[in-house]
Amino acid sequence: MKAAFTLTPSESKRLIAKAVVQMDELKEALQKAYVIINAGTTCSFVVQELLGKPEPQPRRYAVGVNTHRLLCITDPGNRDPLPIILFEGKVCSKTVEER
Repeated sequence: MKAAFTLTPSESKRLIAKAVVQMDELKEALQKAYVIINAGTTCSFVVQELLGKPEPQPRRYAVGVNTHRLLCITDPGNRDPLPIILFEGKVCSKTVEER
């Protein structure tokens, strides 16, 4: 028996995020180092999985969208401050320059 199924973009990104947080390299970095996560809706799903909560919202991480065959840039004023920097698995307030 064969079966085919299709995932929505959000379901696909969630599946990717669940796989990323299981990577040995990421687990080790979360224990010993800085992890810097930048913009992108898939990245927002990774952050949600790492922190175990529904924030940040993917729409606040989108830098651009492809809709109706047009490439568009989202308004920077509607985005969350980026990047998110984790040190030893916890969100820290340092900037990229300070790390």
